[in-house]
Amino acid sequence: MNHRTGLRDQFCECYQPILSFLSSKNARIRNCAAKIISVLADQNPCMTMDKIFDTIIQLMAADSRFSRMGSIEAVYLTMELLGDKITAFTVLFIVPILKLMADVDQAVRQLSALSFGKLIQLMPLEAGMNRNEPELSQRLQQRRDHDRIFLEQLLDSSKCESVKIEIKINAQLRDYQIDGVNWLMFLNRFGLHGILSDEMGLGKTLQGNEG
Repeated sequence: MNHRTGLRDQFCECYQPILSFLSSKNARIRNCAAKIISVLADQNPCMTMDKIFDTIIQLMAADSRFSRMGSIEAVYLTMELLGDKITAFTVLFIVPILKLMADVDQAVRQLSALSFGKLIQLMPLEAGMNRNEPELSQRLQQRRDHDRIFLEQLLDSSKCESVKIEIKINAQLRDYQIDGVNWLMFLNRFGLHGILSDEMGLGKTLQGNEG
């Protein structure tokens, strides 16, 4: 093992201990861990994202509000430090952060909304990136491709997958009702919340039962 490989291994070993401090009840400890992660990401973006992504996503979905706060703080500070270099990773974080925007904790919601706002502004740049973008691992590339499909459907509901209704109903759904069912199933598939609302009697009850 050469000297460079040895340093790389030592570098990789520090991620998990630092990530564990993102769940601390102490705000200063969480902030310090988040800052360290952002610095590591600035030094080696692709390797850092590969090492931290799964854990960050798990923390975002954790029961502990401290874990959720630490995870979004780490993402936010990393965005701030990387600047335009975060563009290649935009799609990876938009979807989980979108879910955090409905968090029960106000501080988590606010920082998530701020992070989402910054990331969504980078989407046009991300879509136009050339193939000289940073080399992500195959696992993260697959995740990014999956979430790109989600974002395309979120921004253009006409691209939502058509749902095959398995149960027998004594009614013929109109086109706009089918669109409503597709939209509800799209939200459900990605763990999001939504409602159908209007005051015109367009068949919301039927759509909701089918969705």
